[in-house]
Amino acid sequence: MLMWKPENYLCTKKQVVIFDRDDTLIEDAGQHSDKKRLIWKVGALEAIMMIADSGFEVGIASNQSAISRGIFSIENAQDFTCEMNQQCLNATGVEFAAVAICPHSHFTQCGCRKPAPGLLVAVTQTTGCKISVLFGDKDSDVQTAENYGIIGIKVHQNGVLPKVKEWLKLIVNS
Repeated sequence: MLMWKPENYLCTKKQVVIFDRDDTLIEDAGQHSDKKRLIWKVGALEAIMMIADSGFEVGIASNQSAISRGIFSIENAQDFTCEMNQQCLNATGVEFAAVAICPHSHFTQCGCRKPAPGLLVAVTQTTGCKISVLFGDKDSDVQTAENYGIIGIKVHQNGVLPKVKEWLKLIVNS
């Protein structure tokens, strides 16, 4: 498993919201780590800002089997993650608390590949924060959340922002 965290970053909040990466926060352009092909989904940066403004840290959990298949290296994945973090920071003022990546193929019986909960365990250990929810575009994202014991919310065609707004409204009213 690859765990990325910004240098000298201290988590100051008690809870973290986790997002899947591809087709949740950024456009899924196939298995790649090309920073030139990093395109944010409509509303994703606004959703991140809303989460942070509501008192949560922001994290990512992502399967990236292209690493184990030799399509790109761990270093490429780290560079791509740094670029994502920098773009997010520039656009919103929000930095990711942690990014957990499973580099294994779906044939591997690892404990970190979603829907296994290993990525979420790693984020909790790295940040010291309790995970509140996981937003993702696949059933395996929702299953990962359930396997970890939290709510998973599936993002549909209209993007992550409406789901984040809906979830925030629910937790404020409860």
